[in-house]
Amino acid sequence: NELAGESLWQKGQLKEYYSRLSEIIRIYISSRYGVDAPELTTSETLFELRKAGYRDEKGTGILKQILSSSDLVKFAKYLPDASENEKIMQESVLFVEQTAPDTAEVKTATDENAKEVKR
Repeated sequence: NELAGESLWQKGQLKEYYSRLSEIIRIYISSRYGVDAPELTTSETLFELRKAGYRDEKGTGILKQILSSSDLVKFAKYLPDASENEKIMQESVLFVEQTAPDTAEVKTATDENAKEVKR
């Protein structure tokens, strides 16, 4: 939300926008799946995510599009149009929403951590 509110791509700061968006997604993947995504290439990230048990092909396709588009802007000086800039944010939000642990999973993990601390 903070990144979207900064209106970077609207100000012509495409590389900054895509770099930050990619970083946010990679940090999320690292935290959610234990994959060191910030230190991996796009293909390595997708491979490691699959090894970590992520099997949703549609989600993998969305993630591949997000990371590949970010790579093109950051490294190949690709200039996406406004609709692509908006779509990449929507896809990023969708990926996180679809992969975020539900409340029951978070509560279970929190309860397990509390038990470990008591021991």
